[in-house]
Amino acid sequence: MQTSLKITNAKIFTRHAFFSGGLVIEDGVITKIGKEPKLPQADTTLNLNGQLVIPGIIDAHVHLRDFQLAYKETFLTGTKAAAMGGVTTVLDMPNTKPPTINAIRLQEKKQQAKDNIFTNVGFFSGLPESIDDIENLVREKTVGFKIYPHMPISSVDLNDDNVLLEFLKVVSSYNLPICIHPDTFKGDQKQISLLIDEKEQISDFLRTHDTQSEIESIKRFCKLSLVSKNKLHICHITTKQSLETIKEERGLNPHITCEVLPHHLLLSEDDIFKWKSWGKMLPPLRSQTEVDGLWEGLKNGEIDILASDHAPHSLVEKSKSFSEAPSGIPGVETLVPIMMTEVLNDRLSLDRFVMLTSERPAQIFNLGNTGKIEEGYIANLTIINTKIRKKINPDDFYSKAKFSPFKGHEIRAIPSMTIVNGQIVMQDKQIQESAKVGKIVP
Repeated sequence: MQTSLKITNAKIFTRHAFFSGGLVIEDGVITKIGKEPKLPQADTTLNLNGQLVIPGIIDAHVHLRDFQLAYKETFLTGTKAAAMGGVTTVLDMPNTKPPTINAIRLQEKKQQAKDNIFTNVGFFSGLPESIDDIENLVREKTVGFKIYPHMPISSVDLNDDNVLLEFLKVVSSYNLPICIHPDTFKGDQKQISLLIDEKEQISDFLRTHDTQSEIESIKRFCKLSLVSKNKLHICHITTKQSLETIKEERGLNPHITCEVLPHHLLLSEDDIFKWKSWGKMLPPLRSQTEVDGLWEGLKNGEIDILASDHAPHSLVEKSKSFSEAPSGIPGVETLVPIMMTEVLNDRLSLDRFVMLTSERPAQIFNLGNTGKIEEGYIANLTIINTKIRKKINPDDFYSKAKFSPFKGHEIRAIPSMTIVNGQIVMQDKQIQESAKVGKIVP
């Protein structure tokens, strides 16, 4: 049963400016923003004592796993972790086991998620085996299609541009984004596995997943999307030249967007030698020069969104040698604390942070009236305590993946409350276990 909620004495970030006052939520929607005593009464009143309220964080790149990968993460644990991290909506990737490449698989995911999610969840699909299946996936409300050129999850020949174009043209007719993982593996995995020295394994991994392969992949898909007239979203870019390429291509096709991840902004390739398999991810960490280039693009508006690429694995898997360990790190619980700390350190404006994590993702993935704090918008809100100093401890994660190359990283901000669809899901580091109020987003 929905009840009304009034928030008072808050520092609300609305319309790209601060507003000291409060708001009222009824039936999951923001109905009034203003100051006391003009705010109407509500069933429950919360005095936030000056804490910061921003639009609910939308993490557009998350791997919730489940099914045959439930030992890594489930919809339940993953959305709990998201809520703990101040995230109100996550978009789940299709490279699951089995992969999400047809309407039946998407239906199964939605059924599994139903009644087991603490945040809103949207689902990407991979390219289906048949073009005819695209329409069925659209009917099941997929938020977009994800392509992994270096590791296909269906039988579509991703090396054949003509085949790809046929698929892309059909997707374009539904006005849904195509998302790509820009990478082209240049090496022999078996040969890398034979290397005994772990430093050599890491060096070979960096060589076979170099910056040039990312740039080539971006150029290829930009050209394809120009012909097919697709919305193209380029995931987790890592190089300054990638940004320059995207900037040039936008001159021909304005419907190109891109994202960056916190670990590519705050860690460098030196850290992968420090953390070894615990810091193994795709794309890998880059040089400090590339990191600096990403920060420049983040500040000047060339990058559209910040996402986590939350990719949980078991401790047993990540404890293996570098060549054997899977790529990926958890991130949905550290995205907000890490990047809000950078806001407090004056490396990024709060306006840009909100645009990157709420407003722009809602626009790119057609998520409706969310991503802003305005009357009539869904009450997805992230409340942040900016008067704290602590260090990240992966043992405290709600995710099953209790490891992070950010272990020991000092933060100055943490989400103190997460409100999803008008209801408090997380408060004071505690998940409200009865608040499984997340919805499947179209």
